[in-house]
Amino acid sequence: MFIPAVLVIEKFSMKAAIIIGVVLSIAGSALALFVVSKPTVSIGQLIVDAGYPFILCCGTKVPARWFPFRERFLATSFAVLFGLLGTAIGDAFLEIFSQEKKSGFGVTLIFIGVSTAALIILLFKDAPEVPPSISEAKK
Repeated sequence: MFIPAVLVIEKFSMKAAIIIGVVLSIAGSALALFVVSKPTVSIGQLIVDAGYPFILCCGTKVPARWFPFRERFLATSFAVLFGLLGTAIGDAFLEIFSQEKKSGFGVTLIFIGVSTAALIILLFKDAPEVPPSISEAKK
């Protein structure tokens, strides 16, 4: 799944990869929360997890474009660590709420996800106006 994500980032943009990842995550979450059967929950989690590489691959591109060389390692480490942690927490909540049939709270979580995605789509820039390094300025 990482090859299509990297291709989308390189051919289009990080914003396109984030949009694909968020759409897959929201679609999988909605499927798992609103159609409550064990196979459907598993399929929903697979859809969510299929969107994750699109987000994870951006975790290495953002520091490369936004941070100077000496800060990239730390920024990449935080991006990957919190990306994995967020996915683990999201998968745990999805499983808990789909089993307990608390769809009211599930709708709230999906609303939060959709509004966060809308903010990312509106406010996210692929690169800063002033590149952080000479190598990024040449691109």
